[in-house]
Amino acid sequence: MNGLIWAGLWSALSMLAPTGLATNPVMPQDDDWEFAADAARNLSAATVRYEDGQAVVVQCAPAGLRVVLVGLPASTERTRILAASRADGRQDTQTWFAEPGTTAFTASVSGRDARFLRGGGVFELRSRAGSAAPVHAIFDLPTQNGNLDRVLTACGYAASDERDLLPRAGDDLKSQWQVDNAEEIARGPRRQRRSRSVSGGARGRDTAPPAPPPPAPADLSCVVREGGLSDCRFDHTLAGSTTEAERRLRFLSEMKLEQVGATANEGRVYYPNAEGQPLIVVTYERLM
Repeated sequence: MNGLIWAGLWSALSMLAPTGLATNPVMPQDDDWEFAADAARNLSAATVRYEDGQAVVVQCAPAGLRVVLVGLPASTERTRILAASRADGRQDTQTWFAEPGTTAFTASVSGRDARFLRGGGVFELRSRAGSAAPVHAIFDLPTQNGNLDRVLTACGYAASDERDLLPRAGDDLKSQWQVDNAEEIARGPRRQRRSRSVSGGARGRDTAPPAPPPPAPADLSCVVREGGLSDCRFDHTLAGSTTEAERRLRFLSEMKLEQVGATANEGRVYYPNAEGQPLIVVTYERLM
């Protein structure tokens, strides 16, 4: 069966949404997600494609689970906080990553955001009121989730998780270190001193550091309780009990939180992102 596996380079994207509102008639697909897999490369994807060229893609790859919306209005910001709703009335506040100028948004919490799509019917995203670059997108999703669940399972994620019902921690949740070093963080990376080669000209010219890559989607979570992070765990079964996995969980459990924000977020779930990791990038490849 023909299908789409999405991996590769952002530059291959050619599907553009020229307006802030995207309302999409779904292509016929037996009311389930389109499924494609490449066992040799350990890739699988569930896709909903629309007649206007837009798409919703959930991909399992060696780098992990990725949820991508293709063909949204070109982003002017690297991080977009959007209000999400679905046909059964369930709502969530979701964070999506995008490189400025691109039209593909990647979910910040792969497992939770993929499961939100299981509701079927209308899936709507809307930016905050007063946003300088408003986003309003509406997708009509299949009512069947068998192929979506296949991709979730392939990456070790459950089809349901009780933490999906907890509200997410807000931007006011910060570590005490972030508060103590707020001025230094606001200044950003220091400019670097750069010298030319012997045959070149001036030495010691200041250069701005390159922009950091966007964070990778979160694959673990903690619950804010009694001023700290508790019950930290990986949200999929593929992390195992490696030394690195255990180190990440221990670091979060021992993190000191700023107490005003911790009190305000009591009982909420916190999803830390892995800074400096690349996101899914998109190209086309036909599978026969």
